[in-house]
Amino acid sequence: MKYMLAPSILAADFTELGKQMKMTEDNGAEYLHFDVMDGMFVPNFAMGLGEMEYICKTAKKPCDVHMMIENPGNYVEKFASIGIKIIYIHPEADRHACRTLQKIKDANGNILWSWHIWFTDQPEEHVYPNDAGTMMDRNIGATSATP
Repeated sequence: MKYMLAPSILAADFTELGKQMKMTEDNGAEYLHFDVMDGMFVPNFAMGLGEMEYICKTAKKPCDVHMMIENPGNYVEKFASIGIKIIYIHPEADRHACRTLQKIKDANGNILWSWHIWFTDQPEEHVYPNDAGTMMDRNIGATSATP
């Protein structure tokens, strides 16, 4: 299994965003990671399309997005159009997850999704056919690693 370093933009000091993006890129990050939250699927809100588009256009590394939102299929084309290279969804947040995964495949050629590591000690047994995934070490929208 290959692991990638994709630090979350949410951890950045936004008053120093340009400097912190450069530092992150210069120190081995393979991607810049966005966490998008809608206040419905998870209790928090995070990242707007305008900020994400600016970062994607100015970053030297590709950007990915982790959609912690309800009905993520409604936003796949928009995220792809602003320069997002990898899109992760939570299948449990989407009534038509397989359709959304196909939209992602059509938009950028990769099928990716997120799952919680505490669901099973062998998450690969529960993976949709995909190119990659992300395993979460915390409850979505939470501030600690406890489920």
